[in-house]
Amino acid sequence: MNVFFPYLRDIQGNYTEINPYVDAAIKNWDSPYLAESTMDCFPVGLSQVPFVWKYYQEIFNLNFIGGFVGVSQERNNLALQAEIGWAITQSD
Repeated sequence: MNVFFPYLRDIQGNYTEINPYVDAAIKNWDSPYLAESTMDCFPVGLSQVPFVWKYYQEIFNLNFIGGFVGVSQERNNLALQAEIGWAITQSD
């Protein structure tokens, strides 16, 4: 898992911290370092952008969300493929 995320979240919430477990994971796949990072260190894979929709005389505060939403698997060769999707939601 670590090899897919060379950078982890820093104290400010930005993904600029070099993942110290990447080298160990590449050199030794049975390494205990594979389990060191917690899920909150990794990005969620979704982006969110607020926008305003003016529909006739009404105003709606909405969010556009897009990115990686899951994984699918091919039946014939069992290959994994990232699934990308999007949604529009109401703002809080």
